[in-house]
Amino acid sequence: MLGEDSQIKQMSQTIQGVLGSKFTYWNLDYSETEEYKYVEKLLRKINLDKLVTIASNSLFYGLAPFEILNKYDKEDKKIYIDLVYREPASINKFYYDDKPPYPIKSIEFIGRGVNNRAEKFNVDLDRLLIFTYNDDGGIINGESILKPIWKLYKIKKFLYKIMALGISRTAVPIPIGKVKTKLTQDKKANFENILKKLNAGDNASALIDINEWDIDEFGGKSYSFPYDKFIDLINKEMNKVMLLNVLSVGIDANAVFQTTMLEDVFYGKIWQIANNIADTINKEIIVPLVNANFSNPKTYPSLTIKKVGGRLGENIDARTLYMLSQYGLITPDEDMEQWLRSQCGLPMKKTEE
Repeated sequence: MLGEDSQIKQMSQTIQGVLGSKFTYWNLDYSETEEYKYVEKLLRKINLDKLVTIASNSLFYGLAPFEILNKYDKEDKKIYIDLVYREPASINKFYYDDKPPYPIKSIEFIGRGVNNRAEKFNVDLDRLLIFTYNDDGGIINGESILKPIWKLYKIKKFLYKIMALGISRTAVPIPIGKVKTKLTQDKKANFENILKKLNAGDNASALIDINEWDIDEFGGKSYSFPYDKFIDLINKEMNKVMLLNVLSVGIDANAVFQTTMLEDVFYGKIWQIANNIADTINKEIIVPLVNANFSNPKTYPSLTIKKVGGRLGENIDARTLYMLSQYGLITPDEDMEQWLRSQCGLPMKKTEE
């Protein structure tokens, strides 16, 4: 439901642009071993960049589950894997073990089966690779970054309903009738009926006696409440909450984007998320598969992060900064504005001498 909101969708795309794999440079610890050659080929087969990009969905759903499918390579005589992404929205149920501490043993998904019909299927936990965001206490389904903005979203939807109701009652003018002669109950009822028809019909018309009745110009003016200002405010607050949750940005809307402060916060959070992804791949993919393919492993090649992003002007996405600036969440300083202009193909701002 939250994903249907255009403002949330825009901000989600902005955040994913910041957290995209193009900002992260991966490194596999090199060694002259068969294990290294195997793991290098393994990471190529599972398409690491795509895996990292999809894993960022854990931010918005709380978790990003992949089903592990084993594949035997006859040429190498080694076991490799395919990772099939399972939409978190398709999770129907968690099955728990019946013995303490009652861990999750499988997850039930809803997918397409025969004749394109929805069917339920279970995947054991040992066949799942799960990237989790904000898994406080080891909760497997994590916490979506959209959770804190739920109340704001509900208020926004309620305002839309009030706004539509207000327009229906104030934007449609009401015909006003004037009686020139003595008013009887029958005349009053007849005249009220004419006025109701004029007010309700799209192409309403009425035949009246001008000596007795007169219909004034449509009275009543539309005094629309400035709901748009409240909706704009809520949109901005939703953006700030999402950024605060993901990037730990200060909630001051007039905060200046400083290269020594907010940029470091951006990359610091990206580094943390990338580290979590690397740790999951090392523990859940590399180590088990090396053990499965080598009887006495000499080494376990480890995936690490060589670099996350860069300094100002190198790897920051100009469109991302532009959108954040447009939302009023950051106010670029002079150097940042000049750099943004150069990235967007705009003329440089003239500086006063």
